[in-house]
Amino acid sequence: MKDVLRTSLFAFLTMILCLHAGAEKPEWHASGTGGAVAAENPKAVAAGIEMLEKGGNAVDAAVATMLVASIMDYGMFCIGAEVPFMIYDAKKKEVKTLSGLGGAPLNKDSIKWYYEHAIPEHGGIKAVPVPGAVGLFFDSLSVYGTMDFATVVAPALRVLDGGGKEWYDELAATFRKLVEAERARKGSRVQNL
Repeated sequence: MKDVLRTSLFAFLTMILCLHAGAEKPEWHASGTGGAVAAENPKAVAAGIEMLEKGGNAVDAAVATMLVASIMDYGMFCIGAEVPFMIYDAKKKEVKTLSGLGGAPLNKDSIKWYYEHAIPEHGGIKAVPVPGAVGLFFDSLSVYGTMDFATVVAPALRVLDGGGKEWYDELAATFRKLVEAERARKGSRVQNL
């Protein structure tokens, strides 16, 4: 399963890289059997490779890569973006698509507010779904990943803790809240397939 997910990740990331660069075909060639990670920024690539070296699968690597990309390639991809994942399962010969469009809040008070007031007609923060990428990362890790969020977000936290943009501290605090929320949950979120 790990090899299947790694191969799917490589194909997906290569496609995204080519589309972003406007290239008709890659101007480079790489081959191997241990997995691959492709991204615009070397720190994002390193994050994905770190997950593979720790025994993670392609989904773990993809989430780590995209978390760092949301920092390093901000403007091209951001953490609140809408992101789809396509995963090919070679054993079942199936393509799975996870939609990262965002969802309704899980907080009961927030849902009650929506039932009482509806989605605001003129926008505002109450009209915004849970950020699509964040929701997708947790969903994909839950269903297909082998690592917890604390592990896959570690490379992104190292980048944020190194300093840079004025928003780094806020994003690091948000990531740490997500790590703590996952740790506080009962049972295990990670399912090995």
